[in-house]
Amino acid sequence: MKKTPRSIPVASTLGAIRYGIGKTFLGSTVVAWSDKGVCAIFFDQDRDAMVDELRRRFSGEELVAAAKNDQPMMQRILGIIESPKDAVKADLKLDLRGTDFQRRVWVELRKIPALSLIHISEPTRQAEI
Repeated sequence: MKKTPRSIPVASTLGAIRYGIGKTFLGSTVVAWSDKGVCAIFFDQDRDAMVDELRRRFSGEELVAAAKNDQPMMQRILGIIESPKDAVKADLKLDLRGTDFQRRVWVELRKIPALSLIHISEPTRQAEI
């Protein structure tokens, strides 16, 4: 695995990261995924800034704009953003990247039922245990 300047492992053998730009109630949305699953979702009004951020975060990876045959994946992810309650039955795979601690926090976040409210520190506290 390669190391980024922040020492966050980035897999380099998974093939290209595909990405697409869509629109949700949160504004313009960039979604990126690898063969393992979704690895990034950004929200911003500036599409170019989101793509630049994607390039920065995955600087060691090949980034490929979504093709026509990627539209079902894009629509599925945008649909989950629009209707989070559907995430429970979506069984969407994630390509979790980051430090061991960051990945443990993600595991804790995934345990939270859709549309639930918790204190923002709770997943971090659970990951530290």
